[in-house]
Amino acid sequence: MKMKRLWMILWAALAVNAMCARSLVVQLSDSTKVYFLLDSVPVMDFTGGHVAIADKAYTYEEFDRFYISETDDPNGVESLLARAGVRMEAGMMVVSGKGEIGVYAADGRKQPVKVSRRGDTATVSLDKLPRGTYLVRVGSRTVKFNKK
Repeated sequence: MKMKRLWMILWAALAVNAMCARSLVVQLSDSTKVYFLLDSVPVMDFTGGHVAIADKAYTYEEFDRFYISETDDPNGVESLLARAGVRMEAGMMVVSGKGEIGVYAADGRKQPVKVSRRGDTATVSLDKLPRGTYLVRVGSRTVKFNKK
């Protein structure tokens, strides 16, 4: 009977801890942190010399560690789904893929943002945007995010 009670307490503690967790955080060897919302149930796979999470893959040399966080991106911009090819890094949005990039406020007005391109990757500066809900359009893809 004591063992059953102990298991119930353990399960309850795990459930409470899981409810508080919001993001899987991957820290790369260059100190970059990549956030994956736990709502999207990211799957990690360690095979073939790579760590794959969602549709992103990192070599073992690039990968430093991972942990579960009770918060979203500490910069105040919510993490975006990795399958959209967008990630947040230090107040910047990094977009994978080609196509015109536009940032729009919830009322549809295009926002003036600085976009830097390097190959198939674009970096969008979000630091001048006020708090609010925005849509980012990359080619034919659209992603919504909140800046807090």
